[in-house]
Amino acid sequence: MLLCYSTSVFSQDVVSQESVDIRTYELYQKGEWSTLLKQGNKALDLGIDFFYLRMRMGYALYIQGKYRSAIYHYQHALLFAPNDIDAQALLMQCYAYSGRGNDALKFSSHISVKGLPQYVKSYHKVLLSTNVFYTYNTSESSSVQQQIVEGQQATEDGVQKVSNSFTLPQFGVSHRIGKSIVVNHQFAYLQKSEFVYGVHGDYIYTSYNQPLEQFGYDLKVAVTPVVGLQIIPSFYYIYASLPIYDDQGYGKGKEGTRQKVTTYANSYYFGSVLAQYDWRWLKAGVSYGIGNLNSMNQSQIGLHATIYPFSNLNLYYSFDGYHQYQTYQSINSQAQVQKHLLGFKVFSHLWMEATATFPVHSNFHDVSADVVYNGIEGVDKEYNVRAIVPMCNNHLSFVLNAGYYQAKTSFVLKTNPFDCQNTYTYTNYNLSGGLIWKL
Repeated sequence: MLLCYSTSVFSQDVVSQESVDIRTYELYQKGEWSTLLKQGNKALDLGIDFFYLRMRMGYALYIQGKYRSAIYHYQHALLFAPNDIDAQALLMQCYAYSGRGNDALKFSSHISVKGLPQYVKSYHKVLLSTNVFYTYNTSESSSVQQQIVEGQQATEDGVQKVSNSFTLPQFGVSHRIGKSIVVNHQFAYLQKSEFVYGVHGDYIYTSYNQPLEQFGYDLKVAVTPVVGLQIIPSFYYIYASLPIYDDQGYGKGKEGTRQKVTTYANSYYFGSVLAQYDWRWLKAGVSYGIGNLNSMNQSQIGLHATIYPFSNLNLYYSFDGYHQYQTYQSINSQAQVQKHLLGFKVFSHLWMEATATFPVHSNFHDVSADVVYNGIEGVDKEYNVRAIVPMCNNHLSFVLNAGYYQAKTSFVLKTNPFDCQNTYTYTNYNLSGGLIWKL
C-alpha cells in the first residue's frame, strides 16, 4: 500500500499520521522550519492531513515571515478545530501582516472577545486610521510660455494652459461600519498657479499667473462580503473655481495692467467600483468608472494584479491597465494607460516603492492609488519613488514621495477638445510627505 513503505524523508519511519506527528513535532521543537515544511508537504502529498500538522506548517511559515502562505494552513487548521484560539489569533495576525487588514476585521467577527481579548479589542474601535499629506509641485515651463505667446496663431475659440506650481494639502480618516465595511473619507484643497492663453471670439487674453482653487472630496467604501473578496465603490467630487485674468505688458518684470475678465466655477465627479480577490501569491481585480471631468464624459475599464513572490510584503509587483473612453458632444477619443509598481522591504523600518505610469493621460482616475487627474493637459511618463517608514509598533507611518512627469500642453479647441494644436512638452516635479496613524 502507498502509505506503508519507508521513506528517507521520514527517516525510515512508517509513513502514517502518527509518524508524521512525532517527526514534525520534533522539528517544531528544534525550530528547523525548512525541514518541517518539506516533510509536511510530503505528508500532504500522501494524503496525511490533521490539525497539528497544519498548525506547525503555518507557524513555520509565520516565523519565516511568509504570512500569505501561512494563512492557507491556518484556514485548514480551523476546518479541524473551528474554535481553536491559537489558530484564530495567528490567522488574524497573518491577515494583518500581509496587507489584508479588511480580512482581519472581517475574521474578527467570528472570534469571542473572552477568548482573545488582546486581539479582538483593536478591531472593536470604530475609528481605524487618519492621515495628513502635503504636496508641492513646480515646473520648468517659462520658455514654453514664451513660445506659446510668440508662436500662437489660433483662429478658433480655445485655451492653452501651462502649470507654474501648485500646493495640495490633504486630510483623511477611515472608520468601520460593522465588521464588513470600512469607509474612507479624504479631503483635498488644491491651489494652483497657471499660465493661460485663450481665444474668445475677437478677444485674445493672456495670464502668466492665473490662480485656481479646487476642493476635492473622496468617499471610498470597502465591502468585504467574504474573507478574500472586496467590493470597493468610490466617488470623487471636485469643485473648481478660477478667475480669468488678462495681463497686459507680457512677461515677468514688465510693467502692465491686470484685468479680471470673468470667474469660472464648476463641479465635476468621478465614480468607480473595484472588485478584487486575494489568493496566496496573487491579488487580482477589475474596475469600471465614469465621470464628467472638464465637462467631458469619461468611462474607463481597468484590470489590476499584484504578485507577492515571497508570500509577504518583502517584495511585490503591481500592474494596472486601463482602457479609457472620452466623449465631448458627439466626438469620441480612446486611450490606453498602464501603471507599474515595484515595492520591497529594505530593512525592518523602511519600505521603498517605485512607480511608472504611461503613456499620455488626462481626465483619468488611477484606481489603485485613488488619484484623479483633472486637467486638460496631458501627463506623460510619470515616475515616482516613495519611502515608507513604519514607527511606534507600526501604528504610525511616515511617507515621503518624490517624482516627476512630462506634461503636454496644447491649444484645446472649444468645439473639439481632442483636436490638439501647438503642442509643447515641459517637466514637472513633485515632492510630498505625510503621516498615516493607525488607531
